[in-house]
Amino acid sequence: MFKILGLLFLLALLIVTVVFTTLNVHAVQLNYYFGSQDVPLAMVMGGTLIVGILFGGLAMMMPLMNLKLNTSKLRRNLRSNQKEISILRTQPLK
Repeated sequence: MFKILGLLFLLALLIVTVVFTTLNVHAVQLNYYFGSQDVPLAMVMGGTLIVGILFGGLAMMMPLMNLKLNTSKLRRNLRSNQKEISILRTQPLK
């Protein structure tokens, strides 16, 4: 069920992308530091989207790495505590 919904979503996204690209074929002037160039508007929008996705991914790397580090510390602590509990359970009561 989820595969079909995913495929339908990708198909809808592809259709929207094709329609957007065909409607925005006008050339715009892209000015950069060393000069300028005429490029299609759809290419500028697509490039901006890709750069935004990359920057967003890079921005999320640090919090994600901190969470993974914290998880591994907690797992080590849990293993240590479980080992200590099993040792304490096997010792006779005084």
